[in-house]
Amino acid sequence: MSFKGRFKKMSLWLTVLVAAALLVPLFGAGAASAADKVYRMKYDFYNVEKCEPAVVDRWALDEVMKRSKGKIKVKYYWMGALHKTGEHWAAVRDGLSEISFINFGYYMPQTPISRGVEWSWKKGAYHPDVHMRMMNKLYEEFPEWQKEFESQNMKVLWFTNWGPALFSFKKPYLTVDSLKGLRIRSYGVAADALKALDAVPVPIAAPEIYTSLQRGMIDGLLMIPVGFIWATHLERIVPDVVEAGYGVCGPSAVVMNKKLWDSLPADLKKIFMDVRAELINGKWNQIMQTFEHKAVDNLVKKGAKFYKWNDAEIAKANKIVQPAEVDSWIAEMNGLGFKRAKEFQERATQLLQEMGPSTFIGPYEYYQKKYGKK
Repeated sequence: MSFKGRFKKMSLWLTVLVAAALLVPLFGAGAASAADKVYRMKYDFYNVEKCEPAVVDRWALDEVMKRSKGKIKVKYYWMGALHKTGEHWAAVRDGLSEISFINFGYYMPQTPISRGVEWSWKKGAYHPDVHMRMMNKLYEEFPEWQKEFESQNMKVLWFTNWGPALFSFKKPYLTVDSLKGLRIRSYGVAADALKALDAVPVPIAAPEIYTSLQRGMIDGLLMIPVGFIWATHLERIVPDVVEAGYGVCGPSAVVMNKKLWDSLPADLKKIFMDVRAELINGKWNQIMQTFEHKAVDNLVKKGAKFYKWNDAEIAKANKIVQPAEVDSWIAEMNGLGFKRAKEFQERATQLLQEMGPSTFIGPYEYYQKKYGKK
């Protein structure tokens, strides 16, 4: 074969090799890279790492990472390290944070329907484990509630709360009348309830509570669980913890940027949903209860004491606050075009009954059992 012929043959082979190299990313290598893709996510939390919902979420997301076998990696940002209180809604919506914790009380304009599961002194709505299960089921049944999040580019992974809401004072106030005129930290629906009881609600974000107490800006706290009291050493200033029958503290949602969710492969979505199911079916209750009981033990060591209003005082508060609180929400929602607001409340109440009984031993009950008079 002549030199010219050999040259043409070599040129042809080079052309074939180059073409093959260009096609590989479109087929074999491209498929491999998609299968091996690692999804890196930021979990953005406004509060301390050692508090009730943070402990639950840490378990859940650690479990997601483990089950994904390295395909999902989550980096945690605590105490507003990434975004401050009040900024997380927009951060998830806009993709600045992939996953975040949304406490309805801090986002009242954005979560009008969500506030329909946040009650003060509502009968039957005391137990945090039943309340958590109720929220997750209720959300599935009301597309209007789903739209509240999904229209803002958010996928709800699971609903949660902070356990029982408690008062904390320098001395115990054990009657409705004793609250009159007291400046009490609260937010959201709880602030309206305190007004009805003639107390003075003061809206202070959780990270600013300790310094506000030091400066004498407030006389006490509401919407504070025992884990947060322990984690932030609040017992140094307000060592008397009072169970007043208020109910559940801080109904909230853990959300993911929806565009990211939609982009996840089916197997990774399933991992999140499997973990969600485990939380609902008992893991949430186990983690929450264990953490709160540990918090009570540590608070007792630091000198904290626990008290509870008697049944007559709890009933008195209920009569003042309810059903006015629920009726006001229904009227507001009707005005905003949510015509199923009454049905929403009725179904929530029904689910609270159906999903009981509670197996959650609250902080006061645990305290009485372990440290009460024998």
